[in-house]
Amino acid sequence: ICPGRHFAERTLFLNIARVLHTFNITPALDDRGQPVVIEPRMKNALVSGPVDCRCTIKPRSARAEAIIREVSSDPFEGRP
Repeated sequence: ICPGRHFAERTLFLNIARVLHTFNITPALDDRGQPVVIEPRMKNALVSGPVDCRCTIKPRSARAEAIIREVSSDPFEGRP
């Protein structure tokens, strides 16, 4: 049993919660502006994942965008 499993689970939960809180995640749009329908199929490999997972990811608001930019900036930028 991994001694860091609780830390890993909580970190993963917090990261997913932050993404869902700050972004709207919607289906990708085709050339006519219609949502692309995705067939839910998974890869059968050592590391599994969806075959196709196109989507549109946009900040929920101007405030959410400011938060995203703030936390994704380099904290040492502009320092000697």
